Amino acid sequence: MGKYTGVPCAYCNKEFTENDDVVVCPICGAPHHRECYQKCGHCANEANHASGKEWQNPKQKQDQPPNGQLCPRCGAINPPEGIFCQYCGTKLVGSDPSQTAPSGGFQVPPHHHNPIPPQQPEQRPPQAGGNAPLITPVGKVYPDDSFDGVSAKEISIFVGPNARYFLTNFKIMQATGRNMTLNWPSFFLNFCYFAYRKMYGLTMAAITALLVIGIPRLLYIYEFCKYYLSAYYNYPITYNASLIASLEPWLMASNLLQFVLLLVLSLFFNRYYYKYVIKSIKKIRENFAMTIDNRPYYNALARSGRTNRGLAVTLGLGAIALYFLLIFTIVYNLMI
Repeated sequence: MGKYTGVPCAYCNKEFTENDDVVVCPICGAPHHRECYQKCGHCANEANHASGKEWQNPKQKQDQPPNGQLCPRCGAINPPEGIFCQYCGTKLVGSDPSQTAPSGGFQVPPHHHNPIPPQQPEQRPPQAGGNAPLITPVGKVYPDDSFDGVSAKEISIFVGPNARYFLTNFKIMQATGRNMTLNWPSFFLNFCYFAYRKMYGLTMAAITALLVIGIPRLLYIYEFCKYYLSAYYNYPITYNASLIASLEPWLMASNLLQFVLLLVLSLFFNRYYYKYVIKSIKKIRENFAMTIDNRPYYNALARSGRTNRGLAVTLGLGAIALYFLLIFTIVYNLMI
């Protein structure tokens, strides 16, 4: 963590100490305390992602030793005799090309929790802005890394909130070829979560499937309400006990089928979302000519992607209200 000591956190603006646990945004390189990043839920500099503005170390100039080497990728200050950056492994511009990398490989700060074992430094072309890579269980993700012809930076701008989670899973799927990675929000929130991620086609398909699966439950609720009013309130109404008994296996089958459907959706959601993201970005890209100023393109990515929290909340509250309204209507009609 040494290169961030004395640098202010992008969220709380408190300077990092040697023992702080630091989370670095893979898009702009802004450092955060881990608790600050979790509290914020995203990069504190996220508003500047669409414009391509990257984080700059405010203390870089005054803290840099006159004889130190500045890494062109991550901005770390290295010893004058260094060949490769001791933090990210990038070849230093001022190093002697005839020399080779140290036998021990580069070192990773202890608080970055890098799951990758020490290895020879990965030599990549220098990038402006000092972007730090995203560390995943199957390797690093740099902003210019390609996912089916789309860069990680484009994906992060389009995805918006929780981009680190999705980039990690996209990298795992790309490296392992697996299509299944569990996504818990899609299991518990299902169609509300799909709407939140602006996957409106999947939202409608999920609502339709859940309504069809719920038909036996609706029939059972109707007959059970008659039984409840008669047995517990002595209300003069006739119910069909044999129908209730015959509907119970259908109710169990309906619940099991719903569970299986939600489990399948949660297992394949990340793959489906990956295809949706890649397809959407390529479609948006067709309308923009790649120039020096890509800000209009990045703004279009942010507008078309990201999330729709209002629709997700509306669907969730609407589903709850509809359920209780249905129960009230059934009971009311039976009692009049």
